[in-house]
Amino acid sequence: MNTSIYLKLWIANLFKKVKIKEKYKHLDFLIENDLIEQLPDGTWGEVAGFPAMNYGDYYKITVCGKKELFSFQSSIVTRVISIVALVISVLSYLRK
Repeated sequence: MNTSIYLKLWIANLFKKVKIKEKYKHLDFLIENDLIEQLPDGTWGEVAGFPAMNYGDYYKITVCGKKELFSFQSSIVTRVISIVALVISVLSYLRK
């Protein structure tokens, strides 16, 4: 998961929705992996003579998206802790 995808999922989780334009390069990836789902915009159109709900640029995070988000966050925390421990050990070695 790259930073851009992480930020979209984080915003969707924090604010319950996120605006993503159709031109966003990772939109297909997010939809295909069931990380987000599109929200209706409240208007109705017509498809083949039948009323159909229109969808806008807003998406909400799914349960799978939340799992991916939290697993990525936990791996980042683990990496940061290990880097801090490594820096402390190197500094203590150099100080002797």
